[in-house]
Amino acid sequence: MAAGFEPATAASFGQSGSIQTRAGFDVIGLLPVHAGERLRQLRQKSRDAHSLLPEFADRLAANTARGDAERWVQRLLAPRSENGFNMREDEPASRPSATRA
Repeated sequence: MAAGFEPATAASFGQSGSIQTRAGFDVIGLLPVHAGERLRQLRQKSRDAHSLLPEFADRLAANTARGDAERWVQRLLAPRSENGFNMREDEPASRPSATRA
């Protein structure tokens, strides 16, 4: 260890760095009133837009279900030599419950 070097502690870490990186700091306090209000509006607009998007787990579940359905249709149409059911596209699909994994 070099002479004069002090490792950071939890107490010194909170006071180090620029004012923008300190916990609890909000730049709105430094801005003029009009600019601060505009920043508040932009932050609110961003929060509102993100609240409209479904959560990642919901999107993942929907994509997984879609992929499972596509694979099931491919298996129904695949020839028996490819472990399929050799069904035609115009044939009414009835799922064989005993053979589906």
